Amino acid sequence: MLAFPCETAARVDELCGCLSRQLRLESAPYAGPRGKGGKARNVPVTESFAELVGD
Repeated sequence: MLAFPCETAARVDELCGCLSRQLRLESAPYAGPRGKGGKARNVPVTESFAELVGD
């Protein structure tokens, strides 16, 4: 949980509102938190983060 804001530069409200379905952990992994005003963001994440979260 602590790696998520560091990896994605997400704000606290984005962290709290992020759902597991907004994470893609297969090839070309990314996170899709909602930004200010409910805007969707797709943020690429590293393979090591995807492995950490996927376990």
